[in-house]
Amino acid sequence: ILHDELVPFIWPGGITPLSHGFWEWARNEDEGELWSTDVAVCTDDYNRVLALLYGCDIIHRISNTEHVAPGLLANKQQGRVDARILQPSDSSTITHNIVYSGSPPGFFDRLLVRSRRRYSHMDFSSGSAALYGRGLKTQLFFKLDDTTQQARLTFLTSTHEQMLAIREDLEGLCRFFRGMRVLAD
Repeated sequence: ILHDELVPFIWPGGITPLSHGFWEWARNEDEGELWSTDVAVCTDDYNRVLALLYGCDIIHRISNTEHVAPGLLANKQQGRVDARILQPSDSSTITHNIVYSGSPPGFFDRLLVRSRRRYSHMDFSSGSAALYGRGLKTQLFFKLDDTTQQARLTFLTSTHEQMLAIREDLEGLCRFFRGMRVLAD
C-alpha cells in the first residue's frame, strides 16, 4: 500500500520540506549520482507521474489516501502472505492454468493492479494473491521456471464471470507485452 504522504519520496524532487530534505540527503549518499536532477518539483508533476503509473497498471487507487502498488513490495515481504489465500474457496471453485513462453518483469504486478479494480480487498505477494469482494474470492498463483523461463499462471475463481474477467485482464496485458506467447491454455 502506498499512502499519498509517501508519493513525494518516490521520485527525486519533493514538494514538502521533509521529502525535499530526503532527496537532498539521498544525493549526498553513495548512489547520489542517480538522483542528480529532480523528476518532480510541484504537485502537478507528481500528478502527471501518478497518471502515468495508473495508465501503465503499476498502481491503482483503493481509497482517498491509498494506492495498491505491488511492484513496490519490499524484497523481504515478497514471499509472505496470509496462509488462508492458499486454501481453495470450496469444491465448486473454477481452476484454470495458462503457460506462457516467458514473462516480462512486472507482468504479475500489473495483473494484480488490473484485477484489484473489481474487488474490495487483496492479499498478495510476488507470486500469489487472493482477491475478495461481494462474498467471492479469486486466487492467482504465478511461477516462473528458472530453467525453461516458462511462466505458469494458475487462477481459481468462485464464478465463471470472475474467470472471464481475469482472462480479459490477461488479454489486455498480452497486448501491452506483445512478445508473450501462450504455450498451453
